[in-house]
Amino acid sequence: MTRTRITETGAQHTDGAGPLRVTGFRLGLLALTFGAGCTTLGPMPTVSGQSVMLEARPRVEAQAAVMPGYYLSSAVEEKPTSSPIGQLALMFDPNELVGVPGLGIGGRVITDGSPYAEPMLRYRTSLDDEERVSVGGVAHGMMVSDEGGGASLEAWRFGGEIGADFRVTPKSEYVELHLQGGFALLGLDASGKYCKGQDGYGVDCGEDVANARASVSGIYPTLFAGLSLDAVRISDSLFHGLRFAILVAGGQMPRVVDAKQEGAVGYFSGGASLTLMFGGE
Repeated sequence: MTRTRITETGAQHTDGAGPLRVTGFRLGLLALTFGAGCTTLGPMPTVSGQSVMLEARPRVEAQAAVMPGYYLSSAVEEKPTSSPIGQLALMFDPNELVGVPGLGIGGRVITDGSPYAEPMLRYRTSLDDEERVSVGGVAHGMMVSDEGGGASLEAWRFGGEIGADFRVTPKSEYVELHLQGGFALLGLDASGKYCKGQDGYGVDCGEDVANARASVSGIYPTLFAGLSLDAVRISDSLFHGLRFAILVAGGQMPRVVDAKQEGAVGYFSGGASLTLMFGGE
């Protein structure tokens, strides 16, 4: 279920109450490259990008990635769109050091928009003796705040995902091919203030003062799939290997029309990650 609370503040309008639109538009890879575009607020990665393949030894995984997702500021555009969201992540998998093989703890920093840190908890296990198929889950959550172009927002986000990893090729110290897939849920409770134009959609405030405030909440599902190459798995070194992965995801994101949240709208996004793995010999 979703709920919406909307109030008007400040400036008067001849067109009465119109639809609310968060300022900005999609900031995709081209916009990131050329620095163009309006204000974008509230980067929301919908997938963690963490591997659920069970590892035999304690290790640290350091990752740089762009994850499938969107900006909350796109949720009330005329045509909501997705955006890949940058992140840096660090996970520690203590395994037998704590007596819980497969447990991982860590976090990530979302690097787009106003950066914020988000803790993550992971558990993974193998379903067969050859460790060809692994399954696991990741949970994460944090309060997010962002502002720009005269607009601002705050949001609580809590997410979880269940995934599977299938090793296509035999075990190798040189290179392995893996397929991944899974299901994720993202819970949001967000509120903010924005400038609303005469057409009912959000605009950059410029010298104006934000004239509308909204609050939206809901639980939004995502399906994701991808593949990865695991390489240089050196068994007698502190460096355990690297993983390059590509990922696609599709699901639902918030939608506001005519000053009301009307369910959700579909999105599709992609991402990629590079993970370096270290640990005991």
